[in-house]
Amino acid sequence: MKRKKNLYEDIYKLENIFNAFNEICKNTKNKRKVRNYKEYKCIYVTRVYNTLKNRNYVVGPYNVFTIYEPKERRIVIQNMHDKIINHLVSRYILYPSLMPCLINANVASRKGMCTKRGLELAKEFHRICKIKYNNYYILKCDISKFFASIDHDVLKEKLKRKIKDKEALNIVFSIIDSDENGLSIGNMTHTNITSFRKDIYNLLEQTIKYNEPINITTKNGNAIVLSEEDYNNIMETLYISSIPNLKDELIKRSSDTNSNYVDESEVEW
Repeated sequence: MKRKKNLYEDIYKLENIFNAFNEICKNTKNKRKVRNYKEYKCIYVTRVYNTLKNRNYVVGPYNVFTIYEPKERRIVIQNMHDKIINHLVSRYILYPSLMPCLINANVASRKGMCTKRGLELAKEFHRICKIKYNNYYILKCDISKFFASIDHDVLKEKLKRKIKDKEALNIVFSIIDSDENGLSIGNMTHTNITSFRKDIYNLLEQTIKYNEPINITTKNGNAIVLSEEDYNNIMETLYISSIPNLKDELIKRSSDTNSNYVDESEVEW
């Protein structure tokens, strides 16, 4: 297969940036964040356009946390600016270059496939094996910490075999090298105290506007920076939880039907 070229220009087309922005909003569960995103939509889109067109993208800090179900995994979250650029790089550089190389049984993160298609294929393989063999075995396995163990140099050499566009490779490599250990799954903002000092204004602005906490690491331990809104919400929740029976009463009242209330039209003003 020939190496792909002329890919970079597609990632800063305004139509593609708007599509990536709308897709992120659609997949964001926190509705408050979605409202904030949409309020500053033009700012986000313009910033992404200028960054990509001028070829000066620098990967922002990661928000890192760990999940333990169904297994322990390190998850990272990025700010809106980086999320949009990651979507654009995936859709218009990686997808066209790598999708044609995948076998049909590889259904992960592929449009129109995923879990449903995987179950259909498993059922079909099971049917064929029942016909061809008297006895057969199915191996269920997983590679421990697969993404965290990916070698950057090996991965970049493999990408060079598929992508010819140097500018496209540069931005993909910058994303790969932004994490010291393998590749991150997904993308709280995570930074050390030195980086926090250097970029304190932008990081605090991000926390205040978009309610994204910052995890600051130091040699003596870690600290979390929250927006005032998030802090007040936490204090309010703790206060309500400290009052006996109040939490249960609020839950009960929130589930009451409207039959207990008088319609506004029946009230004499």
